[in-house]
Amino acid sequence: MCSRKGEFQYINPNTQLALFSSLMNQTGLLNNITWNVYTGMMNSSSDTQKWSLFTNMNDYRDIWFFGANRSHFTATNQLFLTYRYVKFWRFEVVYISMTEKSSSALHFEINQPPKPGICSITPSNGTITTKFTVICKDWADQDGIKDYSFYAWATHAEQRVILGSTISSLFELRLPVGCGNASLMNVIVQIRDQLNSMTEANLPAVSVIPTRTSIDSFIKAMKVASTMSSTDPLVELLSKNNSVLTGQVITTVSQVLNEMNTEIIRLGIQNIASIFVSPLGSREIPMSSHSWNTSTFNQYIQQLNDDASVREYLMKSMKDLTTTTWNNILLHASSLALLTHAINELTRDTSMLASSKCRDMAFTLESMARMVSSDDVKKIGNQLIQCAANVLSAVNVPLQQRGTILELDLNRSSATSNDYDDDMYLNLNLNGIFMKENEPSYERNFYHQKRTANIVVKQVAETLVAITNAFNIHLNVGQNMTVNTTSVFTSLEKTLVSSLSNKRITPFEGAQIHLPLSSNLTESDTISVRSMIQPLAVASATPGQVNTSLSTMISLSILDSHGKEISIHTDNEHPMEFFIPRDPNLIVPPMALYNATLIHDAKHQFYFH
Repeated sequence: MCSRKGEFQYINPNTQLALFSSLMNQTGLLNNITWNVYTGMMNSSSDTQKWSLFTNMNDYRDIWFFGANRSHFTATNQLFLTYRYVKFWRFEVVYISMTEKSSSALHFEINQPPKPGICSITPSNGTITTKFTVICKDWADQDGIKDYSFYAWATHAEQRVILGSTISSLFELRLPVGCGNASLMNVIVQIRDQLNSMTEANLPAVSVIPTRTSIDSFIKAMKVASTMSSTDPLVELLSKNNSVLTGQVITTVSQVLNEMNTEIIRLGIQNIASIFVSPLGSREIPMSSHSWNTSTFNQYIQQLNDDASVREYLMKSMKDLTTTTWNNILLHASSLALLTHAINELTRDTSMLASSKCRDMAFTLESMARMVSSDDVKKIGNQLIQCAANVLSAVNVPLQQRGTILELDLNRSSATSNDYDDDMYLNLNLNGIFMKENEPSYERNFYHQKRTANIVVKQVAETLVAITNAFNIHLNVGQNMTVNTTSVFTSLEKTLVSSLSNKRITPFEGAQIHLPLSSNLTESDTISVRSMIQPLAVASATPGQVNTSLSTMISLSILDSHGKEISIHTDNEHPMEFFIPRDPNLIVPPMALYNATLIHDAKHQFYFH
């Protein structure tokens, strides 16, 4: 993470610093470990540094500094960003035992970002198929320019998406649809030097006009032939098998599809909870003044199936593409999160391919996590967790009867009996469900859906383990990483067992986890606490006995220092409590009140306490 320059290590101001220490040839009982931080000023006459103790360290303990009395010490990037004028830093660890005192220190120099140049973008307006060209020039750095990365957002900068990166000062890109009457899209360029110090340049906002024409043309091309028409501009771009181009197309098209999906829901669907899973943290959707008639419903179903076909084609276009750079991994992870966002438009094939792709990228993230900054790991992990949560919800939508069965899935359910080789098929076959070959049926579809769900559940679990391991590499005791989106809430915190006593985790209104006052764990142990909330619960293995179809899903995992799950044993006096909210759009039927004491029917038995 750091590059060496003589006695100094180069460090970038936007990077978290993690330091590890150990005592060599220890002869006595270790009493104390203390980390000290110093700022340095260059003495120009002697070409040496004058070090001054950073006296505010205690004020920022567990804010900027973590592990000040442990062998593993962390200083967050807020230290360097706040004290931008400080160019030199010294970090010292002091070990004190009964018989001796020893210390060691490392010196760091802040790596300065590239010096300002200019960037421009042309044309100033277009659609999602328009080729925009960005040209950057006059950027300079003593270490050399490494690459240029491009991001865009419509209304909120924190929702910006990456559109690719290049070593060239000229870059061509496709932009998502803008926002507002002018359909404006904001674009920035990140310029990095060879040692990864970064600066940003804002480009003039461009107008990207929303149009259904491009999507309709794309859908039409899929319908008229078994092979895609090469004359369609979106198909042409995807056919190039270019990793960056494909990521851009998937990002831009997915954002259009996601907006369209939201708009048709807002038309005012009766019993909305039966065909729509509410995002996390959302409120009840007010009903439209327009009536929900057969025509509107048919329009909804048609759009659902058309868009599902588009998403599946987009997913298949990226499944075999390789990602060779860290920015390309981020681009594809972001594309997948957007592509899988509308869970009612994901076919089984789309869900399977996306789940497998996200898992593979999570494995890559885990293997490379020590070589990149914590911020980069979080960016990619954030997108992959959303992808994993989306596909897990998607495969459970039909099983929980929370959405319309897609045409592609229903048509593919007419498989021959040779495709059924497990106990689930044998049990269903007893009821004559598969007696008529090559005939689509909801029962056949249920079989395929359940089998796919079982595979996806396993893959998502593997994805979460890999992402958790990657996050944990960059966490010290007292630190946490949180992913808080409408698709999923995930919090990973590294802490001591003692901090769990009577702990409450409240991600948003109505959801809560309350840990017991005591447990079977040793209080001094270092653990990781992972909590996760998703919009839709996984379908029960015994749906006739347990009804979770209108429930969100909350999970809690306690992990040891090796990432292995630890069981918590409690008792009746110290229970663990989960407060699980239901879908806010659930329509509760009016209750009929009866005086139970007046019922004398032998079929009814009441116990009063």
